[in-house]
Amino acid sequence: MNGKTWPYLQVEPRQYRFRLVNGSNARFYNLSMNKGVKFIVIATDGGYLPNAVLTPNVIIGTGERYEVIVDFTNLKLGTNVVMFNTARTPFPAEHYPRRVALTRSCSSG
Repeated sequence: MNGKTWPYLQVEPRQYRFRLVNGSNARFYNLSMNKGVKFIVIATDGGYLPNAVLTPNVIIGTGERYEVIVDFTNLKLGTNVVMFNTARTPFPAEHYPRRVALTRSCSSG
């Protein structure tokens, strides 16, 4: 996330729009999240989709881009959501590409 290897992001209980870009030259990523959180895919490198697609995972090839919405409204405050890469050469089990903590307000501290 924004150039960080193991980022941590505090979010509010609302929907967020994320742009996922695979900037690697030879790796594929199969991204999914725990706690039952799913992606709502709204666009790819080809532009906006005619209809949003709800999916539990997103497979991103080299140079590909996805725009997704992630809905955190149904999670309790203090919940930690982890995004996993389960592609053929995944990150080691103790490391996660992105961790999100649900907080009351991002601007309160």
